Amino acid sequence: MKKSLAVCALLLAAGSAAFAQTAEGSISSFRKPAAEIEAITLAAPTPTVSYNASYTKIALASMKSRMVPINELAPNEARIGGLRINTENFSLNREAMNEKIEVVDVKTGVAVEVEGIPAGAKIRHITWAPSADTFCFTNTTEKSVDLYKVDFISGKPVAKKISTSRVNAVVGTPFVFLSNTEILYKTVPASHTQTPKMTAIFSNVIQE
Repeated sequence: MKKSLAVCALLLAAGSAAFAQTAEGSISSFRKPAAEIEAITLAAPTPTVSYNASYTKIALASMKSRMVPINELAPNEARIGGLRINTENFSLNREAMNEKIEVVDVKTGVAVEVEGIPAGAKIRHITWAPSADTFCFTNTTEKSVDLYKVDFISGKPVAKKISTSRVNAVVGTPFVFLSNTEILYKTVPASHTQTPKMTAIFSNVIQE
């Protein structure tokens, strides 16, 4: 018993010494991992590939890193059913998003970057039309999710915003092609102008 107490005392003393060392500032500053680990962690992931229905073109979406910036983890979120919902723009928090899209001609292998995409874009939900000659995607901003359509003008892919209301991208794919020219998308009600404030007082009713 005495031996066990002595061992515990030594462990506590070692822990206190380590804590004191940290408190003195020798190792309390921000520390980076080894360069090799940092490079692997921040490496650009494999681009997302989306073929059109005729397999003649590929929409190749890419991002610089899969790591979500810490400022995007800070906004208020609603945690419902395992989802982390951004209540400001009706999208999911903590999601890595693409930053650019290239269209690749399958036959020639030539890739052309899509024009008209906003700077700092956060792209998701790339979906081709049944005709295979155009596609849509969503771009997430601080206050909204917008729907864009890509048409080929003189052979060049050009994106243009087509949504007139805020897109609701919380659950599932937020839009669908009804035909080559008709698109149905989910929207945020125009009456929703302010996020409800959560209260710290909860009911004592337990619901199973």
